[in-house]
Amino acid sequence: MTLSTFFPPLIAPAAAALVLLAAGPVRSAGVSAATEQCLGCHEAVTPGIVSDWKVSRHSKMTLSEALRTPALERRVPAAAVPEGQAETVVGCAECHTRNADRHPDTFEHNGHRVHIVVSPEDCAACHPVEREQYAGNLMANAHGNLQGNPVYRSRHGIPTSGTERPSPRFPGRRAL
Repeated sequence: MTLSTFFPPLIAPAAAALVLLAAGPVRSAGVSAATEQCLGCHEAVTPGIVSDWKVSRHSKMTLSEALRTPALERRVPAAAVPEGQAETVVGCAECHTRNADRHPDTFEHNGHRVHIVVSPEDCAACHPVEREQYAGNLMANAHGNLQGNPVYRSRHGIPTSGTERPSPRFPGRRAL
C-alpha cells in the first residue's frame, strides 16, 4: 500500500507545492523585486508591519490601476507616477528607498540604501495634494515649534542656547 491509496486528493497538490518550492520564490503580481526581498525577511522579523501592509490599499493596487479609477474615488492625485513604478504596488522599497540622499537616517541594508522614516516629501511623489495640505497643518511643524518654545525647553531640561531661529509659520515663536 502507498500513501496515494489512503490520501489520493492530497498527493497532487502536495507534489505541485514541492515543484513550486523547488523553483524558488514566486513573486506576487505587481510587487517589485526589491519589495519581495524586504518581505522575504521582514515577514519573520516584523510580521505585524508586513501584515498591516498586506491589507492596505498600497499592497492591493498598482499605481496605473489607481490612476484609472474615477477622479472622485482616486487616492492618487498625481497626474503621473514615479518612473518605473506604474505596474507595481507600493511596497517597502518604493517608499523606504525614495530620496535616500535626503534622509539622515539612511543606511545600507541588503544592497539597498534604506531609511526608516518616510517623509512627506517621499509621499509627495504620488500624493502632492496631500503633501501640500499636510504642510499647511500646525502639526507638520510640531517638532520645530516645540524645540523653539522656551516653556517646553525648560520643562524638558533642554537649555536655551539663544541660537534658535524664528519659526517660519509663527513669527513670534522660535524654532531650531
